[in-house]
Parts: sequence; structure tokens; C-alpha cells
Amino acid sequence: MEKSMKDQKIREALEELHLELLTWAPHEKLQQEKRDALAAYIRDVLDRGNLEQQNILLSDALNESVVAFEEAHPKVAQLIGSLKSMLSSIGL
Repeated sequence: MEKSMKDQKIREALEELHLELLTWAPHEKLQQEKRDALAAYIRDVLDRGNLEQQNILLSDALNESVVAFEEAHPKVAQLIGSLKSMLSSIGL
């Protein structure tokens, strides 16, 4: 898969995750804060473009978030897992 196609797939997955985060209303304040922080980070990554340079930091942010959301919102955890798989498939 060529670079621009990889970036497009990652961008689409990030957009889907971002939308899911925006529509989720966790009941716990800590989860709300983590959701808001991840949503803001993803929006920043998308706005900056050049996903290749940001993939390592993105991967770290996703690793930290998947545990926090696993039980409270399985779909978010699944989307994060898919993104992590995409990033690892391109060596990050």
C-alpha cells in the first residue's frame, strides 16, 4: 500500500474515532476528561496533516487511551485497536 493510501486510511479511522468520541457521554468525570483530551489530540493531528511524522506520538496516545475506555465504551476501544493495528502494519 502506498504512503498516501496509508495516510488516507489512517485519516479515515481517526475521523471515525473522533466522531465516536464526540458522541459518547461518559458518566464519570475522569472518563470525560480523558475523552475530551483524546478527541482534542486527534483533532489536532488531523488539522496538522502529515500523519507520518505524528504516527509515533499518536500510537503512544492510543496505547494510553485504549485501557481507559475498554470497559466504558467498547466501540471506542475497538476503533483504537484498529488504529493501533494500522500503525503497527506500517512499522510504527
